[in-house]
Amino acid sequence: MNENKKTVSDNVNHPVIGENLRIQICKESIAQTINKAQLPPGTLLMIMNEFVQQMQVQNIKAIEAERKAFDQSQKEGVDNGKEIRKD
Repeated sequence: MNENKKTVSDNVNHPVIGENLRIQICKESIAQTINKAQLPPGTLLMIMNEFVQQMQVQNIKAIEAERKAFDQSQKEGVDNGKEIRKD
């Protein structure tokens, strides 16, 4: 699903793009797209707000999934993939 993630085998042939560079590339791509659209600022603002709303919903869902996974790992006595010993 996430095309930006690289596996260990990918690193052999391709350098890993760091988080900061990926952010910069994303910003430049968004700016280019906005400039090409040649739409009025008000229209662009409506479009961007729609994207923000969608990302907020996705973020909430991601947090809920992480919380559920964390709570489940706590119930199972697992911490960082290792079983907690109870001697």
